[in-house]
Amino acid sequence: MTYNQSIWQDFWLKVDNVSSAVEGRKFGSERQVSNMEEILKGLLGKQVNIGCGNASGFKGEVVSVDQGVLSLKDEDETVTYIAVDKIVFASEANASHSRPGFVV
Repeated sequence: MTYNQSIWQDFWLKVDNVSSAVEGRKFGSERQVSNMEEILKGLLGKQVNIGCGNASGFKGEVVSVDQGVLSLKDEDETVTYIAVDKIVFASEANASHSRPGFVV
């Protein structure tokens, strides 16, 4: 084996290792989505707060969870569809409609 062949062999071995690691991470991500779907299915019909990172947040009733998509209906009866793999947190919403700074 020449020096160049050895370099290329090492290179392709590293590429294979990276590909395997990426595939493993993808499998783990699918498992996390499945866990979040199970949590959301347990909240069907309940009022929830959903966070998707940074400043995106949603509040409404869980209508359905199917094939990685959450359907959420807000107080104006508008349905919002959210990708489950983008959800960072989900919590049950409390019944009070307290809005600081506004007179209700």
